[in-house]
Amino acid sequence: MTLLVIFVDVIFVLTNTHFDISEYECGNNFFASTGTITSPNYPGDYTNMRRCYYLIRVPNAQQIKFTITDFETELAKDYFEYGEGYSVNVNQASGQLHGVVTPGSPEAEFIIDGDQAWIYFSTDRNNVARGWTLTYEAGKSK
Repeated sequence: MTLLVIFVDVIFVLTNTHFDISEYECGNNFFASTGTITSPNYPGDYTNMRRCYYLIRVPNAQQIKFTITDFETELAKDYFEYGEGYSVNVNQASGQLHGVVTPGSPEAEFIIDGDQAWIYFSTDRNNVARGWTLTYEAGKSK
C-alpha cells in the first residue's frame, strides 16, 4: 500500500482501496451501498482538535447521495467538508458546512457523482457541539 500524506491543506493520495484509519484521529472507511456516518461521540458533543477522515467507496455506483439528519457545529470554526474522489483534498471540496444545518433544507442533501467520496471534519481548540449524523445511498444517475 502506498500512502502519501501532505499536511499543507490535507491531501491524501491512496493507491489502494483501503487504508488503516487508526493512523489518524478519527473516521472510517465505508464500502456498503447504504450507511450512516456520524461525527465522533455523536449524539454527545465531539471534542476539540479533531481531524476526521471518512472515505466512502461503493464499486460501480454512478452517484452517492448524502442526507444530513442532524447537524450542529461551532459556527465558522469547526468544518465539515466533502468531495468526490478517492482522496481527501480540501482545496477541491464540493462543499463546506458549519453551524446549524436544518434537515430538509437544500444544504442538508448533496450528491457526489461517481463511486468514491470523502468527508473531512475538523474542529478547533475552543467550543464543541453535538456534531452531525447523515445517511448515504449509492445508486445510478438520474
